[in-house]
This record gives sequence, structure tokens and C-alpha cells, in this order.
Amino acid sequence: MRRSVVFGLFVIALGSFALAQTAANVEQEIRQIEEQLRMAAIKNDAAGLERILADDYTNINASGLVRTKAEVIADVKSGAAKTTSLELSDIKVRVYGDSAILTCNGTAKSQLRGQDTSGQFRRIRVFAKKQGRWQAVALQQTRIAK
Repeated sequence: MRRSVVFGLFVIALGSFALAQTAANVEQEIRQIEEQLRMAAIKNDAAGLERILADDYTNINASGLVRTKAEVIADVKSGAAKTTSLELSDIKVRVYGDSAILTCNGTAKSQLRGQDTSGQFRRIRVFAKKQGRWQAVALQQTRIAK
């Protein structure tokens, strides 16, 4: 009887450890995907964005402009969106099953449709595991007041 209880506790502890390891792995994967998105923005890599952004992606910039995945990619392809630098800091990831939220600070030098969109921002990006892989489903940026 005592061995059964000890074995049961061992199985529960092992399961908890496995869950913690999985969350840590997902957090690292989300950080890597965010880095891929950062590089895609700097390199004007429409194919990279196409691969990572979900079909129902929504982007809300600091001016309140709402764009879909198709609009984001069209702006990149046409040259209407240009990011020459984007640095991220204070990155935090929280995982909720098949969803994850990444928050961070961002400093960008960028233009969108002829307007200077450079500045410092607080960013929140939402990821969802869709079709067996992590995809970005939303981004909202808020300008940090000077």
C-alpha cells in the first residue's frame, strides 16, 4: 500500500515537471517566432510574414490603424511599410494552453504609407496554436508617452 502511494506521488510530481518543461519550451518557441517576425519586418520579408501570421491576423498600430494579414503583406510588398530598425526589450511570455501572450517594449524606426511611425512602444502580441503550429493572431502597439 505504501509503495502505491509513493509511486502515485512520484507520477504526479513527474507529470507536473513535464508540464513545466512544456511551458518553458513553448515560451522559448514564442520568443523565437517573435524574433523571426522582427527580422521579417526589418528585411521586408513578405514570405516570412505570410508563413507566421495567421490568416485571421489583426494588426493595430499606435495610431489606431487596423490592418489584416493581407493588408500588412501588401504594404510590405509595395514598399508602403518600411522598418529600418526594431529593437525589443523587457520581453515576457505567458502561455495558456494553445494560446500565448507576448508583451514587450519596442523601439522602431519605421514608416507606413508615407507617415513616420518611429518611436517607443509597448507591444502585446497574441499567438495561437493553429493547424499544429504557433501563429501570430494579433498585435497591438501603444506609443510610450515622452
